[in-house]
Amino acid sequence: MKTKIRYAAYSLVGISIAITLLLSYPEVNPSRAKGRASAPNASLAPGITEEATVTLKSANIQTFNLFNYAFPSNTVHWPCVGKLEGLHGPGTAIAHENEVVAGYYHYFEGGTPPFPCQKRANDVWRGGVSFDLSELRSKLPGVFVTNALLHFRPVESFVRDSDGNPIVGTKFCANELLVASVDWKKGYKGLPPGGSFTSLSLGSGSTVICGLGGCSVEVGRVINNWVTGKEEDFGFLIKGEDEAPTTEDNAACWTRYDNFELTVNYKYDKAPKRETPVGKTPPGSGGSLDIRKNVALASNGAKASASSIYKVRTFSPDKAIDGDHKGLNWEKGGGWNGAGPTNSDWLQIDFDGIKTVDEIDVFMLQDNYASPIEPDLSTTFTNFGLRGFEVQYINAFGFWTDVPDGEVSGNDKVWRQFKFPALKTKTIRVLVNNTPDGYSRITEVEAWGK
Repeated sequence: MKTKIRYAAYSLVGISIAITLLLSYPEVNPSRAKGRASAPNASLAPGITEEATVTLKSANIQTFNLFNYAFPSNTVHWPCVGKLEGLHGPGTAIAHENEVVAGYYHYFEGGTPPFPCQKRANDVWRGGVSFDLSELRSKLPGVFVTNALLHFRPVESFVRDSDGNPIVGTKFCANELLVASVDWKKGYKGLPPGGSFTSLSLGSGSTVICGLGGCSVEVGRVINNWVTGKEEDFGFLIKGEDEAPTTEDNAACWTRYDNFELTVNYKYDKAPKRETPVGKTPPGSGGSLDIRKNVALASNGAKASASSIYKVRTFSPDKAIDGDHKGLNWEKGGGWNGAGPTNSDWLQIDFDGIKTVDEIDVFMLQDNYASPIEPDLSTTFTNFGLRGFEVQYINAFGFWTDVPDGEVSGNDKVWRQFKFPALKTKTIRVLVNNTPDGYSRITEVEAWGK
């Protein structure tokens, strides 16, 4: 009996030693050792999603003003004397550097009966702010914005009733945050349009988070769509509560804002990007989600030059590689315009090094250039496009050569697309030989590849 007891005791000791060895020296247990070894490096393994935060200052900020006045403003114009003056009295908004103003200011002077000379003036302001999202776009294709806070500070508000009496502390301007629908950064006359996003009233019921440090608005969905190319990035607008241009009263309600910041929390994939074959069909206007990109874009390092420029400081060649297909604000330089009248102009784009490309797109000025649309391959022109031209590249021997099917005649399409077997070059150009009026006009040139 004692022998059995001693044997059992020795067995228990042996089992305990074995368990201790397994725990202390994991290499004896391959599966456990593998689990321990991989855990500390999991955050660095390819394909693992990382989290990051970036805070951006505003890259562009601008206040737009619509001013409407009348002197006299009577329905029946009495023989008035005097000058159009005194239209901007105390309380008129002034946007300082790095500020925007949103709201309105009305001025009305009724004149003296029985023959009053009336004066009327209405100011309306709308502010624009945008951010440079290139840091986030550099993480494509594997990037997703989880949330983003647009932060800003109301600096000053001015409110008065229709009789011109100041209202202090009991009324808040019911301003709105809009998502811009046009590229106002290129210059815009009037008030740029946009889609409503949220109310910016600081009163009760507002969805905006405000404190002593300012206001914050959650804009993560919008920023994610801009970064991934699902929507065009035209920035934000702040709109006032009343934009009536001809009201005859002395009401006012405007707000100045500054300290615009955008804090973005996002996830991204640290795994090496898979190189997409250059022959893949390019993405739409929203942007690329793979390594294939528009290498003719100025933001990708490309430079543009031209044989001539009409009104040099207005229609510079670099306006044809800024990403705008439509030629917005053409009168202020929404693209390249040759000096003319000639049919031998050219627009040249030098890439940031030798690139492999398989597609070039040429966009021309639309007939209705004051209100252009986003063109497709069926959009036509009559007056301002290119009838005949050649799309060329510099080959390995240093000579200009047409891309396959790159010589065009009798053209009436606003957008011409050229696809061909991948080729390598550092420089391309559009050589014009026929236009309706002798002037060469191009809104954008793209070259897709890597």
